[in-house]
Amino acid sequence: MSAPGKKALVIGATGIAGWNLCKYLIEDGFQVIGVARTERPHAHKDVQLVFADLFNKEQLKERLAPQIKGLTNLYFTAWIPASTPEEECQKNHEILKNTLDIVEDLAKDTLQHVFLLTGTKYYGTDIGPSKGYQTPSVEHDPRLDRAMFYYLQEDEIMKRSQASGKWTWSIARPDMLIGFSSGGPMNVAVTLAVYATIMKEMGQPLLFPNPISFRMLRSFSSIDILCKAIIWMSSNKECHNQAFNVTNDDVYRWYQIWTKVAQHFGMEAKVADKHFKFSEMFKDKEGEWKKIKEKHGLKNYNLKDLCTWDFLQFNCDFEWDNITSTNKAKEFGFRESIDSVKMFKKFFTELADMKIIPQYSTDQGTLEA
Repeated sequence: MSAPGKKALVIGATGIAGWNLCKYLIEDGFQVIGVARTERPHAHKDVQLVFADLFNKEQLKERLAPQIKGLTNLYFTAWIPASTPEEECQKNHEILKNTLDIVEDLAKDTLQHVFLLTGTKYYGTDIGPSKGYQTPSVEHDPRLDRAMFYYLQEDEIMKRSQASGKWTWSIARPDMLIGFSSGGPMNVAVTLAVYATIMKEMGQPLLFPNPISFRMLRSFSSIDILCKAIIWMSSNKECHNQAFNVTNDDVYRWYQIWTKVAQHFGMEAKVADKHFKFSEMFKDKEGEWKKIKEKHGLKNYNLKDLCTWDFLQFNCDFEWDNITSTNKAKEFGFRESIDSVKMFKKFFTELADMKIIPQYSTDQGTLEA
C-alpha cells in the first residue's frame, strides 16, 4: 500500500533499471506512475503506466497531467541510443529537458527530489586509458574532453535544482548492470544467458570473443543493489545533491566469471583464438531458439526481445581494467554488497523460474564464489 505523500514518476519504466526500480518503490510505499514508449509483457500491474514519446512534449504533458498531481519524486532512467556521441548528447539532453519542463510546471509545489541514472561511461570506460580513463574511478574524477550526454544531463539537473530552491537531486553511476527487461538496449545478462543456452543445446563451449579482454578486471552492478542505493540516496538528506558510484563492491577478471557461468550451464568455457562478433554468430539462430523454447516449454520471447548482442559485445571487448570505487557510498552509510559470482547464479536461477531459459542441473558445477 502506498504511503500518504509518496508519489513517484519513473521515466523509462519498462527498461532494465526503471522496471526493477518500480518494484522497489512500490515496496517502499510509493504510488508509482511510469512512462514508457510501448507496452511490454513484463509491465507491473501496480504501476500506472503512461505511454508517450519523450520527444513529443505536448503529448507527454497531456498524458501526464491527469496523473502527477502531488508528485514528490522523479526518477529518470531512460536512455536513447544514437549513432554518434553528438546525436546521443542532443537526444538524451532533450528528453530530460522535456521531462523537467513538464514536471516543474505540473508539480512545482510538491516536487521534492529528482534522481538521474547515469553510468561509468562518465569516466571514459568506453574509450580507455589512452583517452583519459583511469581506475579505480572515483566520483570527483575530472570530466574528459569529449561529447558525453551524462555531462549535459547532470548540469541540467544541478542548474534547475539551484534555480528552483525547492527540490534536491541525486545521481547514481553503476557499472555493467545485471537485471531483467525485454526489448531494451542494455540486456547484457539476459543476452549472456540466452547465448549460453543456445551454445549448450548445440553442444558447443561457452566461447568468449576477445582474448585480451578475457584477462581484464571489471566490476558489476546488481540491479537489486542499484535499486536499494537509489532509494537510499533519494530518501536520505545527507546524500542529496551528490553523485555516487554503485557496484557490487568487488572485482573479478572476466575469465573467472566466464568459467563459473559455463559451469552453471554444464558447459566448457573457452576463449576464442581470434575476435568474433555475437551479432554475426546469431543472425540466423531464431529457428534454433524456437526449437529450444518448444523443447523446454519457455515463454514465447523472440531473440530480438531478449538479446542485445552489440551491448554484450561492448562489455566483452574492454581491453583494459574497468574498476569503480564505492568508497564514497560506504562513507555516507550505504554498505549493501553481493559477490558477483553469486549474483550471476541468482540471476540465472530467476530467469529459469520465469521460464526465460531452461532450468539446467547444476550438478556439474555451481556458481559458488
